[in-house]
Amino acid sequence: MNKFFFLPSISFFICFICFPCYSQIVDLSFADRLSDWKERANAHENQVALLLAQPQVPRSNFELPEATKSIDLTDSNPSVQQVDMPFIPVPEYIEEEPEDKNETELISPASSTAILNVSESNTSSDLQQNVDEAYADLYNTDRPGKHEGFYLGLISGVLFPSDVVLREPSGISPSHPDNASYDADTGYMVGLQIGHDFGFVKVEADYSYFGFDANRGSDTLDASIHNIFSRFILEKELSDRFDCRLGLGMGMGITDFEGSTDYLGTGFAYDFLLGAGYRLSHDWSFQVDYRYYLTAASEDFDHVKSHMLLLSAHMDL
Repeated sequence: MNKFFFLPSISFFICFICFPCYSQIVDLSFADRLSDWKERANAHENQVALLLAQPQVPRSNFELPEATKSIDLTDSNPSVQQVDMPFIPVPEYIEEEPEDKNETELISPASSTAILNVSESNTSSDLQQNVDEAYADLYNTDRPGKHEGFYLGLISGVLFPSDVVLREPSGISPSHPDNASYDADTGYMVGLQIGHDFGFVKVEADYSYFGFDANRGSDTLDASIHNIFSRFILEKELSDRFDCRLGLGMGMGITDFEGSTDYLGTGFAYDFLLGAGYRLSHDWSFQVDYRYYLTAASEDFDHVKSHMLLLSAHMDL
């Protein structure tokens, strides 16, 4: 055992044994204390001898192991054998001249590429032109558009009235008058309109005047009719400028036949409308309509009927 470990151990055991023993045998005689101390010293020597008889503790090895040698793998792989590729000669192109000089010459790759580039440029230019035209058409402020809102209109046309039937008094009975038929001539119509366009629906009011003549032998009638109407029209837009229209008008007709005797009557009247419209500009449009006109009968005359061809001009407000 190492001496640096042995000497401190002996001193520690002596102090550990002597101090308790001294504290316990203070009352003993010196001879008894000496014999007790000897016994303890012998016991301590026996314990020290027992400790010295133990085998020596092996030392720890703190040396690092040596690094293992790297294995060279290049030697293990077999060498790759290089194979010589056979030589393939490039065939020579021999250009043959055509026997006939007038034959069409073959187009070279450069010229075909130029033709393709020209065709692609033409296609792209056509597409760009179409796009430009579409944008110009979209943002064209000069193109007339359908106006929604109020409008004023002037109307005029030609009347084709049916024969006029008057009820003249007879000498038999007032309840059985004589019906006198007058042949009506072609007449005219003028009027003024105001309305509101809601897009697909139009609502308008108008005043119109009808005038025509009717004959029966030497007798002549001068017919005049004043009409105050309201009208409901359905209008379908066919293109940027053209529309088709269908409508129904109802109102009051004041009829006056002047001849040898005046016949005056006021009653319900209505008409049917079928026509087309054309927008001339943003503010102006024209309509060509066919109407069939009919009034109620009165005590002095029968229904007044007429076919009409009308032309109207509307100004948007």
